[in-house]
Amino acid sequence: MESKWSTIEHMTLASHIVAFLVLILGPALDPYMTSVLKRSTNPSRRVWNYAIGIAAMVAMSVVAVLYSPGDWWVVPGTWDHWGYTAVAAGLTLGLCYTLGKPVFEVLRKPGLRAKTHSQLDRLAFMLPQSRLERWMFAAICVSAGFGEEVIFRGFLIRYFMATPYSLPILVAAAVAVVAFGLNHIYQGFQGVIETAVTGLMFLVMAIGFHSLIPVMVIHFLVDLRVLLFTLPEGHALRPSPPEAPAPI
Repeated sequence: MESKWSTIEHMTLASHIVAFLVLILGPALDPYMTSVLKRSTNPSRRVWNYAIGIAAMVAMSVVAVLYSPGDWWVVPGTWDHWGYTAVAAGLTLGLCYTLGKPVFEVLRKPGLRAKTHSQLDRLAFMLPQSRLERWMFAAICVSAGFGEEVIFRGFLIRYFMATPYSLPILVAAAVAVVAFGLNHIYQGFQGVIETAVTGLMFLVMAIGFHSLIPVMVIHFLVDLRVLLFTLPEGHALRPSPPEAPAPI
């Protein structure tokens, strides 16, 4: 498939800025911002981080849509074989089962809920706690579900297929998958690998469905699960721990 951008002049400054942000600045800033958030004693720090993340994702998504005219909702290239759709359907079912099963188990088993919350305590510095933070986090899930698919499964692939890079589509897609993993470097090395693998799965699903939109919905739901795993104490599904007996 011929690239939308046949010359460097067609790649605007805005498109270069988005590419720079997701390829260089994002992975470089993530460890620093994570460190600052860990050390911060400001109760509004998480809200500010969420707000910055939402604003950045919305801005980059708008640019990605504007400079992927006409077909921003599909993965570049021609993928018409029925086999792609079969693989995408299988991946979707497998992903729904793998990620959905823990949700049902946590909802049904109080002991497992307590264990899950305990395991997530190490990430408490970045997870939503107040009602406002939980609403903000839900907004992040929406912006990431839409924006990351548009950017990493559409825009970035087209960007590297264009002049002066002119990469083959499979190489451009591989670069986009790696970039997606590196933009989650705050999760550590294992998190980067797992995120890159998930990004590859999302890419195959988008190819098979001939659209990014179903993958956006799945991506949103995958991220939204965190709210079920981080219920505040006192919630109906997470009762407050019993008070310690008074000393005699």
